[in-house]
Amino acid sequence: MTATATEGMQLKIIESLGMDCPQVIKANPDRPNIYLSCERRGNSKEEKLVSILDPLAEELGTLGVNTPLTLVYGTLEVVSESYHYLSMKLGNKQYHPLGSEHIAANRLFTQHHAQYPEHERNRIVDGRLSGNSALRILFVTVAFGIGIDLCSNSQLL
Repeated sequence: MTATATEGMQLKIIESLGMDCPQVIKANPDRPNIYLSCERRGNSKEEKLVSILDPLAEELGTLGVNTPLTLVYGTLEVVSESYHYLSMKLGNKQYHPLGSEHIAANRLFTQHHAQYPEHERNRIVDGRLSGNSALRILFVTVAFGIGIDLCSNSQLL
């Protein structure tokens, strides 16, 4: 499964895998349940975070597990800073249910990047695919989409 391979790259993949007459399924990724937005942000560290993260923190603090699933892509630095900022901003409200043990499995948001422990990355993806996850905001790098097996009947989003 790929979302970015050009037609030429697709042919190379088919050839390298020794596939004869593969069935190629192409679909438009535009779906009504996915919303994409881009917003201008300031240049300083504080301005970069506040304008984007404060509305997310407010929504998460108010709606908790009813917050729409939100993926925030960025560099490793942005992902780490965003995760830390939300943790400081939300305090005890970052855990579900409220008053639960302060462990990663109970947090409403997380980060996902290549340097994150493998068992945590697996927990995040497995929880989303099984539908048993309270995670509502994921701060991710491009590593999030690498190697995720979406062949089950579950949907990530």
